[in-house]
Amino acid sequence: MPHTLTFRSGEMESMGMVDKVTYKVEGNSVLVTATDGLMKGTAARYQLLDAQTIRFMDTTYKKLN
Repeated sequence: MPHTLTFRSGEMESMGMVDKVTYKVEGNSVLVTATDGLMKGTAARYQLLDAQTIRFMDTTYKKLN
């Protein structure tokens, strides 16, 4: 099933929902923390595999140009 994530300054969009977030880079991963709404304070770690690829849990995402 196709799933698109969009990362923008201060927000992240997934499945049609836009969440306010902060980003923290730690080595080869990015910690994304929700700053508003029901998920406020919840963090997710995305592993950077290369310039075009990230991994979250058991899912690998490729950058679309």
